[in-house]
Amino acid sequence: MKESFIKAALDVGSSKIRVVLGELSENGEKIKVITSVETCAKGMRKASVEDMESLSHCVTEALEKAEKESGHKIEKVSIGIAGKHVKSTTKNIKFNFSKKDTVIGEKDLENLYKMAQEEMVKPHEKVIKKEVYNIRVDNSGILKHPVGMVGSFIEGDVHLITVDIAQLESLVEVVNKAGKGVENITLNSYASAQSVLTYEDKKMGVALIDIGEGSTDLIIFKNDKLIYSKSIPLGGMHYTNDIGYILQLGKKDAENLRNLCQNRRLEESIYLQVDGEKKKYSVSSVRDIIDARSEDILKYVMVAIEESGFKGYLGNGVILTGGAVMVEGVVEKLSKDLNYRVKIGMPMKIKGMSEIHPSMSTSLGILLETLENEHYKIKNKKTEELKEPEKITEEKLPEKKPDETVKKEKVKPSKKNFSLKEWLSNFI
Repeated sequence: MKESFIKAALDVGSSKIRVVLGELSENGEKIKVITSVETCAKGMRKASVEDMESLSHCVTEALEKAEKESGHKIEKVSIGIAGKHVKSTTKNIKFNFSKKDTVIGEKDLENLYKMAQEEMVKPHEKVIKKEVYNIRVDNSGILKHPVGMVGSFIEGDVHLITVDIAQLESLVEVVNKAGKGVENITLNSYASAQSVLTYEDKKMGVALIDIGEGSTDLIIFKNDKLIYSKSIPLGGMHYTNDIGYILQLGKKDAENLRNLCQNRRLEESIYLQVDGEKKKYSVSSVRDIIDARSEDILKYVMVAIEESGFKGYLGNGVILTGGAVMVEGVVEKLSKDLNYRVKIGMPMKIKGMSEIHPSMSTSLGILLETLENEHYKIKNKKTEELKEPEKITEEKLPEKKPDETVKKEKVKPSKKNFSLKEWLSNFI
């Protein structure tokens, strides 16, 4: 009897660590979440490893808790990475064939990536995500599927997302010190997009803004292509720091006050025990501090969207996710000042989950990408002898429905362009 596949996702944030354990059935057609645990993080600052020993201890604690609750031994984990050491670059690349009428194959697309990497990637950087769009063969219009066409050259806009190798190795070493291996590495904002965005969002154009505790990560999609990504070193911890500095409170008291002001009217007051003394704080004064920091984040987000060159391509507007979007007043402030439709994005709910929250977007996305990779392996193994598998076109890709009940439809054979949302729609 074949066994199911158990995968672990590890989301290491600046204040919290989340481990999500998921199960994929042996035929690759069913998934469920086994357990999800959260612990405090120390040693991570602004999405960068600052104290390896402290962080490794926290990761060990989180993984042991997940193992205890699930009853499963974790050998390897998949991780996400973010921060200022992540770089997004796009360049038009042209590849000339030696023969005039060359039939284009998959290897020719790979040549575009190789040429782009040689020109754009520095020795201390590693590519973690890649995309090519606006593909043309000779003087054709933009093509979605150039394979099989005949031409003398192929060109396209190649988008590479790279990370500083030293920073990546530091995070991997933290996991290794916790006694675990690293199975897969992805971009945090891409993972969040996997769990939050629908196909329609990615097709029409959308900016996903993931506001975490240590950083705010922006990722833009258009025509179902990842076209831009940037990390801004501002997040929820800065709200707490501002409250602490202005009101002369310690970090813990400032965080308590920030949480106590949630869902309170502006005219209300909050009483907080500080150094053995009961002190009074107005909700409106705390909100003023929060609004000022939100304005700062807003300014950086707007600059990043402007710099991307895709300001006019966001047909589905801006979607906010991440733990800090629930800070009182953040969504209202960004909705008021951003010239786009703005809404909160929740991660999709998967069987086995009792609740969902924007703070879970990244961890669930890391898990979904890992399970998707395993699904590819299973399906491709079953179809590798087929001469011409059925093509899955964009028109067949369904919209994600978070509350959709389990379906028992047969999953179609997988290909590289197979959609995660189409796969999940069969059993979520």
